[in-house]
Amino acid sequence: MLNISTEMLQRHGRLFEAGQAIFAEGERGDEMYLIHEGKVRIHRRMGGRETTLAVLPPGECFGEMALIDDGPRSASATALTRTQLVVIARSTFETLVSTNSSIFLGLLRKLSERLRRANRQIQVLLMRNDTARVAATLLLLTGEGNPGHEGIVLDRKATMETLEFMTGVSEKEIERVFDTLQNAAIARMAKREIVVLSSQGLEHFVDYLERRDRLGA
Repeated sequence: MLNISTEMLQRHGRLFEAGQAIFAEGERGDEMYLIHEGKVRIHRRMGGRETTLAVLPPGECFGEMALIDDGPRSASATALTRTQLVVIARSTFETLVSTNSSIFLGLLRKLSERLRRANRQIQVLLMRNDTARVAATLLLLTGEGNPGHEGIVLDRKATMETLEFMTGVSEKEIERVFDTLQNAAIARMAKREIVVLSSQGLEHFVDYLERRDRLGA
C-alpha cells in the first residue's frame, strides 16, 4: 500500500525481536504498522485456545482497523522473527487517507481482501479433519507463491511454519498430507520448496473434503 523509504524507516522504524509482542487483543490502538523486514503472527483466543489467523510477510500492513473504527484491537500481533516495522500514528494515518485518494482506495482494497481471507480462514478452522485444514490453508497460501514451470512455488520452510501455526497440525502430519497430495499429482514437497502442481486440483480436493466433513464422514 505504501512504499517504505529510507526516511520513513529512520523517522518511524521500530525493531522487534522474535517472540516480542507488538500489541495485545483488547488494547486500544493508536498506531498501524508496515512490515519492512521479518514476519508477524496475528492471533487471538478462540474457543478457549490460541488460534493463528495469519502470518504476514514483508510488505503487509496490519493494525489499521483500530484506527478506522476506534475500537480495541481485535487480535494480538507478535514478531515471529526479528522484525523491522514502520509505525504510523493515528494523526499521520488520518492525514494520509484524507489527502491521498490512491492510499484510501488501496486501503479499501486491502481491507476487502483481508475480510474475504478472514471469512475463509474461519471456515478452515471449523473443519474437524486435519487433512482438510492443511489442504484448505495451502490453497489460501497459493496467492503468496510465485509461478514456476511446474506450478505455483512456495518456500518450504516458511510455508510449513505457516501451516503449523494456522492449522494446529504437527509437521509430521502435514508431511503425510503432502504424501496424499503428491500421489494425486496435486502438490509436491522438495528440500527447499513446495510446488502446487494443480491449483484447480487442490481446490477440488478441498471441496471434496469439506463436503465429507459436513456429512461427518
